[in-house]
Amino acid sequence: MTANLIVGCGFLGAVLLRRLRSHGPVLAVTRTRHPELAADHSLACALESAEFPHKLAALLHDFRGAVFVTLPPSGLPRGAEGATMMRLCAVLESADITRIVVASSSAVYAAVDAVQADSPTAAGEPRARTLLDIEAALCATAHEVRNVRLGGLYGPSRIIGREQLARGESLPGDGTEWLNLVHVEDAARALVAAAYAPQAPSYTLITDDQPVQRAAYYARLAALLGAAPPRFDGSPRRARASRRCESAASWRALGLAPLYPSVMQALDELVRADSA
Repeated sequence: MTANLIVGCGFLGAVLLRRLRSHGPVLAVTRTRHPELAADHSLACALESAEFPHKLAALLHDFRGAVFVTLPPSGLPRGAEGATMMRLCAVLESADITRIVVASSSAVYAAVDAVQADSPTAAGEPRARTLLDIEAALCATAHEVRNVRLGGLYGPSRIIGREQLARGESLPGDGTEWLNLVHVEDAARALVAAAYAPQAPSYTLITDDQPVQRAAYYARLAALLGAAPPRFDGSPRRARASRRCESAASWRALGLAPLYPSVMQALDELVRADSA
């Protein structure tokens, strides 16, 4: 069967699923049964469970197509991330896969003034280390792998910082740090293009290409919510991880342009929809 497989079908995977339907049947691996898929197209099983390799191998019987890995670091069991990825890769190794697309994160990059797709990475933070390990494990298979490093995901029902502002909490950092974001629809479009564009590079960096300082973002969001202006606690951790991402070259390489070129423009609509 010619199809696509999504491993980890959460916030991003659900949007990806809908976009992939134009390319044929979609299979998914999730912890719970996915409501949009028929039972024979969905594997509800934890990756760390003993039966997972056998169930995945059965799902992939007669499969041919692309595999999209949209696993967040939190989706892997703590302390057993490497072993879990080895078991996943062992099953994928023997499957008839045309291409593996990994949804990674801009968090893997070192904090420099201007980050591009081929900029140096840094595994100092646990999340970045796990993401780089996921990339490396999949790249070690015999299949062609394309890694799409995404900015922070936002979209309907996911407005970054909304709950903290509503509770009046102080925010980490001093507000001068950079936010690099991407709408979930644009992230899904980039993943599909990475799978189907013949000449897409092995590594792309996908954000809306308009970094915004956190103080400006949270001030705008607070005004839209009718909340108190944001307060920052001045902690240095955010500053150490601050980076400005430049993704225009990656968008061109995928033959796309973002549908949502600025989170600041999208906030009004998102807040209205979320409050309806």
